[in-house]
Amino acid sequence: MTIGAGQIATAGQGFVGSNLGMMFSNAGTRTTVQATLPGSPLKVENIDVMGGWGEITFKPSGSKFLVNGGAGLEILDDEQTDSVVTASAAQMSQNLTVFGNLQVDPLPKVTMAFEVGYIKSTYKYLVVGKIEESDGTNLNAAFSARFSF
Repeated sequence: MTIGAGQIATAGQGFVGSNLGMMFSNAGTRTTVQATLPGSPLKVENIDVMGGWGEITFKPSGSKFLVNGGAGLEILDDEQTDSVVTASAAQMSQNLTVFGNLQVDPLPKVTMAFEVGYIKSTYKYLVVGKIEESDGTNLNAAFSARFSF
């Protein structure tokens, strides 16, 4: 839902489901688990995931600047991720994303933007029969410019 109040706007979304790759969920992808009988076909299991995101945008009145920031989180079902880790390989268990950006219109029909983002992904994996966790992080920055004519 988007709410606009003068120069401030917010947006957000929550989700719960499984196999949500088509909804841009990095964690809700399909995984395969070996069936119990040797030689039997693989069983495909959809991992349940829940999460959401939110953002806020602020443009001071009469300013050439616009600022926005936001965050998102998705968490996989613990029992399913533990099952995948025990049966086969490492599995993502959650994602956290935080970002902020600044846009400026220095000239008519010219917009420049600078964005900083942080992503933290937690993975589960098997070490000597015990499930362990570790985090992978990514801090990134981007600059872009748009010229309209």
